Amino acid sequence: MRAKILLLLGGLAIAGALGLLVETSVAYAHGGIAPGQNPLTAWKSNPLPSLALFLAAYLYVNGLSRWENPSHPVTPWQRISFFAGLFAIFLALQSPIDPLSEHQFSIHQVQHLLMRMTAPLLVLLGAPLTPMLRGLPPWAIHGVVRPVVRNPMARRGYEILINPIVTTVMFLGFLYIWRSVTITFMS
Repeated sequence: MRAKILLLLGGLAIAGALGLLVETSVAYAHGGIAPGQNPLTAWKSNPLPSLALFLAAYLYVNGLSRWENPSHPVTPWQRISFFAGLFAIFLALQSPIDPLSEHQFSIHQVQHLLMRMTAPLLVLLGAPLTPMLRGLPPWAIHGVVRPVVRNPMARRGYEILINPIVTTVMFLGFLYIWRSVTITFMS
């Protein structure tokens, strides 16, 4: 019964997403799709996001394979969460969502949800810090990571940045600043 409900909800979500891609929205972010352009073929190819995602995936997988006798092993759900977060970033930046977000306000908001809410949460639930650090090449660990980790000011800054109150205030502050700047330049 539960599987049928999940299947039905998944089908409705896919149908809704396809409806958003095919149907032209009334509210536009920049001016709409050019006449005769098909939203499903509006792909924009940029190799940099894909390379960054592949690098993150490589470091994560490589670090997990190098991590012998972990004190806090990464569970399968954490791994799934991490890769789901990378996939959400891929969808936001490499699928038709990216070029369509420049034209349709609704798709623009979907991209915001993927990049600001969904992907960071999923990546962080994947506990990426230790696996990605262990996945780095030895020259990066010895030449960059160790000197930074041994620096007391860097450690104090890290402790401040990972405080949930500080991160929440920074997140909301950056959103407010971004909104203020875009409103200033748009008017």
